[in-house]
Amino acid sequence: MTRPDSVPTVVHSIHFPVSARNFVMPMVECLNRHGIDAELWFENQDKHQAAIRQITAPSRQVDSDLSFDLLAFNRRLAAYRRELRKAPPRILW
Repeated sequence: MTRPDSVPTVVHSIHFPVSARNFVMPMVECLNRHGIDAELWFENQDKHQAAIRQITAPSRQVDSDLSFDLLAFNRRLAAYRRELRKAPPRILW
């Protein structure tokens, strides 16, 4: 489930989609069940599409793998900052 137009109170950002599904998604779902608007942000990785399809918590796919290539690093960091500005969470976890 994706809620691009809502503003989450808590954003949990994690690079690896398998860890996002196994460890972070249950926390995000628990927060939402208890009335705390939370969202899971993770990297879209081609080789982990099966895990990504199993993520049912409110989520966004963002490039968060910061590179040693300076241009790629700046591009990804700028895109990540744009996402944060669109959904300014009270807590970034």
